[in-house]
Amino acid sequence: MNLANNYFLLYHGMQIDKTTSFNTSKRKSHPNFFEIAALILVPTRKESDKFLALNSFKTLAEQISDKAPTTLDELNQLQHGLLDAISKETKKEDLEKLNASFEYLKNEEILETINYNKLLSLFDPSEVSCCDDEKESLQITQESLKTFQENKKEIEELIADLKTTFNSQEFKNELEEVTQYINNQKFSIGITGVMNAGKSTMLNALMGKEILGSAVVPETANLTIVKYDTKSSAKVFFWNTKEWNTIVRSANELPSIADFVEETQKLFKEELNTYIKEESLSQEVDINNLALYTSAEKSGKKCNLVKYVELKSDLAFLQNGIEIVDTPGLDDPVIQREEITKEYLSQCDLMLHLMNVSQ
Repeated sequence: MNLANNYFLLYHGMQIDKTTSFNTSKRKSHPNFFEIAALILVPTRKESDKFLALNSFKTLAEQISDKAPTTLDELNQLQHGLLDAISKETKKEDLEKLNASFEYLKNEEILETINYNKLLSLFDPSEVSCCDDEKESLQITQESLKTFQENKKEIEELIADLKTTFNSQEFKNELEEVTQYINNQKFSIGITGVMNAGKSTMLNALMGKEILGSAVVPETANLTIVKYDTKSSAKVFFWNTKEWNTIVRSANELPSIADFVEETQKLFKEELNTYIKEESLSQEVDINNLALYTSAEKSGKKCNLVKYVELKSDLAFLQNGIEIVDTPGLDDPVIQREEITKEYLSQCDLMLHLMNVSQ
C-alpha cells in the first residue's frame, strides 16, 4: 500500500481516489515546500471548513500548488498531490523538516496529539523511501526467526538470573515491573472493509471457529473487540453523556445524524437516561442474546445507544494477548463512533483491510 493510501486510511478513515495533481511535484523546489505541506496535511474531515476559511491558509497553499482549495474534495486532492510528491525522491532531511513542522503545529495546539502521532508514523524517515537511503541487505538467520514466546521466555530467564545476582530491593522491584509489562503485552489486529466484503467469513477462518456474523454474534452496527478468556462472555458499553451530547450537536450539520438522533430520542424518550450516564454504563449480557443490543433489526434500535461491544472467548488463537478489533466501517455516519474506530485502528499492531477485487 502506498503513502497516499496509508495516509487517507489511517488519518481520514477512508480511501480517496486521486483525480487531479494540482501540479505539486513541480513546486517541490520551493524553499518552504515541506513546512507548507505539513500544514495542508493536518486538516481532518471535521476541521476542513475551519482551515479552508483562512486567507493565510489559501495564500500558503497557492505557493506549492496551482490554486488554493476551496472545498473538502479539493483539499483532499491537494493532499493527494503532496503525498505523491513526497513519496518520490525525498531526502531524509526534508522528511525531518516535515515532522518538525508537525511538532510545531502540535505545540501551537493546531494539531491534536493523537493525530500528531499518526502523522509521525506515516512520515517516519525509516519507513518512507528516501532518495539518499543506503540500500542494505538484511541477513535473515534462523536465530532471527524465534517466536514471540521464545523471546519472552529468554527475557524471563534473564530477569530471574538478575534477581539472584543483585541484592537491591529497588532493582528487584524494577525487574518485577518489567516482568509485569511483558506479561501484559497484547497484539491487536484491526479489521476494516466495506459492507459485504467478507469480513466475518475471513475472521471466522482466522480464528478457526464461527464467532462473528453468526447466530451467536449477529451482524452488528457497533465496533466489536474480541479477547481471550477461559469463559465466554459479552459486555456492551453505552455512550456517556458527553459523547451523546457530541452526537446531538453534530446533528445540526449532518442530516444523516439528525435522522439518527431524532429516531433514537423518539423511540426511547425518558428511558434514554437509563442508558446514557455521566460515566459510560456497561452491561454483561448473555452472548446468545447479543442481538438484542447490537442488531439494527432485532435490538429495537438499542444498538444506537451502544458505543462498542467486548466479546471474550476461549479460542486458542486469542491466547497470549491477541485481540481482534472488528469495525462496522470507516464511513459510519455517526462521527463519534467513527472516531472511536479510528482511535482503535491507530493503536493496532496489524490492520487487515478487505476490498472487492473487482473494484
